[in-house]
Amino acid sequence: MPRVLDVLLLFSAIFIAFLLFYSLRPAKKSRFLLVGPSNSGKTAFFTQLQYNKIYPTQTSQKPNIGLIKLSSNREVEVIDIPGHPKLISELDTYTVPTTPVLFFLDSSNFSKSISVVSDYLYQTLKRYRSILVAANKSELFTALPVEKIESILQAEINELAEREKEQEDVELGEWTVIKGSVSNGDTKEWIDWVETRL
Repeated sequence: MPRVLDVLLLFSAIFIAFLLFYSLRPAKKSRFLLVGPSNSGKTAFFTQLQYNKIYPTQTSQKPNIGLIKLSSNREVEVIDIPGHPKLISELDTYTVPTTPVLFFLDSSNFSKSISVVSDYLYQTLKRYRSILVAANKSELFTALPVEKIESILQAEINELAEREKEQEDVELGEWTVIKGSVSNGDTKEWIDWVETRL
């Protein structure tokens, strides 16, 4: 009989230790990233999420990190990665492939920046599985339609993948394009997309 009690005590101690370990661990933070070339609206969107207001921004040299509450009242970390091509390595700091990514581009200036945008998106697709291309500034007269942006990006990404495929096997994340406008507050579809990915 004492052996049975010893075994029960041992299992009870292990069970309590297991419960304590998992209850005292810090909860895993949900997060999403804002990435894309400079002047695409990432930091303006970040300030809108953080302060419910758009403040004047300038090209970032380091990531902006903050906590926001989504409509579900869930607290989420948002990280705004600088868009300068020399700082693309910042993506590696936050590379958890399942992290949702909002990739910003300026749809009013897209025709002039196709190769920069395509290369940055390609580098992002190599690191992350789920990417929403936020076609910002869609209210402007010079903004290209989403279908045109998507078609051009697809052709560019296919070309980049073909070139790289000769050297190594390439696996890219999935992506879709949704138009919007930070300055007009037309960002609900972007936020809804993020909420479904967290």
